[in-house]
Amino acid sequence: MIRKRTIQRLIERYKISITPIPKVRLRVKFRRDGSWTCDFGEISALVLIAAGEYWDENGNYKYKGKHTFWGGQDYVIHQMWRHIQRSAYKDNIHPLDLV
Repeated sequence: MIRKRTIQRLIERYKISITPIPKVRLRVKFRRDGSWTCDFGEISALVLIAAGEYWDENGNYKYKGKHTFWGGQDYVIHQMWRHIQRSAYKDNIHPLDLV
């Protein structure tokens, strides 16, 4: 089990390292103390929620198309780019989030 997971991680990391990072839209909010937060994937999420395609009546996630979301603060910017690159590798970025 551990060996299989390790091999899968190596394969994924190798392929991610050659996957180009797409241009995506980011929403950045600045705080008064100079720090900031950023969101990726909020545009498509808002569109899907407004269209009623994101959740069903019971609050369960029902959308099966391309969608990925990430949010964080200023000191985790590297994690955001890794998430976007991994999502691009898996072809999971909604067209509305692309610039």
